[in-house]
Amino acid sequence: VPGGGFVSVQYNTCPPPPPGAPTASPIVYPTIFPISHPTGSPMTYPSASPTATESPTDYSNCDSLSLGDSSYRNYPENSGEGGNMFDVIAKTRTISVTSIGFLFNGGFGDSHGFRLYKRKAYGSFEPVQFDPAEWELLINATALSTVESGSNTGTLPTPVEVAGGKTQAFYIDGGDRGLVSRWSGSINDIMFENEDLEITRGSAVYDGAFSTGYGGVPGGGFVSVQYNTCPPPPPGAPTASPIVYPTIFPISHPTGSPMTYPSASPTATESPTDYSNCDSLSLGDSSYRNYPENSGEGGNMFDVIAKTRTISVTSIGFLFNGGFGDSHGFRLYKRKAYGSFEPVQFDPAEWELLINATALSTVESGSNTGTLPTPVEVAGGKTQAFYIDGGDRGLVSRWSGSINDIMFENEDLEITRGSAVYDGAFSTGYGGVPGGGFV
Repeated sequence: VPGGGFVSVQYNTCPPPPPGAPTASPIVYPTIFPISHPTGSPMTYPSASPTATESPTDYSNCDSLSLGDSSYRNYPENSGEGGNMFDVIAKTRTISVTSIGFLFNGGFGDSHGFRLYKRKAYGSFEPVQFDPAEWELLINATALSTVESGSNTGTLPTPVEVAGGKTQAFYIDGGDRGLVSRWSGSINDIMFENEDLEITRGSAVYDGAFSTGYGGVPGGGFVSVQYNTCPPPPPGAPTASPIVYPTIFPISHPTGSPMTYPSASPTATESPTDYSNCDSLSLGDSSYRNYPENSGEGGNMFDVIAKTRTISVTSIGFLFNGGFGDSHGFRLYKRKAYGSFEPVQFDPAEWELLINATALSTVESGSNTGTLPTPVEVAGGKTQAFYIDGGDRGLVSRWSGSINDIMFENEDLEITRGSAVYDGAFSTGYGGVPGGGFV
């Protein structure tokens, strides 16, 4: 049966370059540093009691700022490390960390795996740096390695709030590629500082998550933090009214004849385009609407069809089936080859996992994947299929119309209604019924 209706796509697009436009000069890449093994006495630290975080703040009308620098600099003390733990110290105002920049140890121009953790309780990384139970995994994904601006986690599925006067520890594990560090100074050196926060040098971590191979030596130095912050409300400012949440829909089981589809040959994607000077646009709507055809689905497959210009999809919005105000797990896939989802909707081998993370469920704007680790290019005239699996929470769908209905359209692209997927990734429980709509 038809679903969909609550979905949005953020993308970039550029006009084609004029004939004879100059090509970019080749980049000269810096040295790749070996990860060496300094010796040192083990460190002991006092224990710290967990501190509860504050209630989330509405940052929609506040400043979005950045501190630090994750681009390559040829410092004499540069070295390699498996990962880096460091502290972000909020001064007087609460901040909301939205993404973190870092620097892979080489492999420039390619994407590599990384993991980002935060310490579960407020406090420095130092007392708990070798205890995985004290850390929460925020992102396990890939990022593009560049010289000019380093790499970036993309928008965190749930921003990390740091109350004024508190310290929040982060840990970036550079995976097989590792990171560039600066082995000098002290773990508690203030590397970057402004009126809102401080970022410490932190500690280098050897190969392997939470490895004790270095024993706690200074690292860090190539890092940046993107964050939001607001001035405190004036005395007597009104508080927000409570939100009335919509119905949570049961996932029902429509019957239907199985569908058959023609086979499709894979189509090679084009070389990436530089979108740094191009428009960043959005199409669709993943906020809640009380349509009479609303129902529940485990996930949604849908097509994004580029018209004449190549587009670069940077993030996707969707709508969890309830659980508003909390974060829930989701997975985002793309079809490996160009073409509609329909011929391959029950074949996991035809799909590539892009993100496995959590996102905040809201009524007002739905949920969002955050910035994709690598944007997905769709050449003009081509179709790219996506699949959002809503995990244990599921999604809201719109069971009406047809799978190929155009739900949203502008001069650049079309988004189809798509197909509802039953509970469980690539489940055949629905057999290919219409879904989607909140995207």
